[in-house]
Amino acid sequence: MTVNIIKELNKILENMDSTDANVIAMKALLDSYTSGSKIYMLRYKGQPLHFTVDSNGDAEFCNSTRVTLTTDDYEPIWTTTDIRIAAYVKYYGTEWYNSSVEQPEHHYKPEELEIIDSMGNVYNRKPLMMKTKAIIYDKLFNDDWLIRQIKAQPEYKNTPMSFYEQTYFLEEVKEKIQRRKGKLACGKMNLGQLYEYRKDLVTAKGELVKAGKPVDKIQKKLDSVNKKIIKLGGR
Repeated sequence: MTVNIIKELNKILENMDSTDANVIAMKALLDSYTSGSKIYMLRYKGQPLHFTVDSNGDAEFCNSTRVTLTTDDYEPIWTTTDIRIAAYVKYYGTEWYNSSVEQPEHHYKPEELEIIDSMGNVYNRKPLMMKTKAIIYDKLFNDDWLIRQIKAQPEYKNTPMSFYEQTYFLEEVKEKIQRRKGKLACGKMNLGQLYEYRKDLVTAKGELVKAGKPVDKIQKKLDSVNKKIIKLGGR
């Protein structure tokens, strides 16, 4: 695809309805091609799946629209820029009342679908399960509450984490690691958050002492957190 053709296509798209699903899908494909980034699709019997968006009207306790995957090739192709979403959708269809572009309704079997990117690569990616979250909590943070929950309810270990749950979890892990390293700013934390931060710093300090490593940086951050706690009336 030459540069001139891409420019012409973009010019045409600029004069079209920017909220139209077909226009959005086409722009995503062009952006992926020109930037070298990837977008992901689901392929069924060798062809990419498309999607429809229908209004739920006055139905209560549901999303305003119903998003459904389809093989109808006159509908826009379903795409995502996050392979985690593609993996979740491959294995799990969402009920119509909770469906969205990120979590559409469908009734295909996982073995019928392939994850493929805009470069033609195929991926055998599976969604993140609760058992993975439990292992990370236990091994990384010495927190076995989820392990105990899974032992009490074994079926829970194979419960998939939605894209939103995964995003929140990854942010939580990132913040927890930053706290353990004393790299998280505490200026805007309330007392509860400061107490949790101090707990993490004390744990990190203990691990460093046990490993025979210097604790100067962690101790400095711990002193700073303690001063903040006292300033806010804590102890």
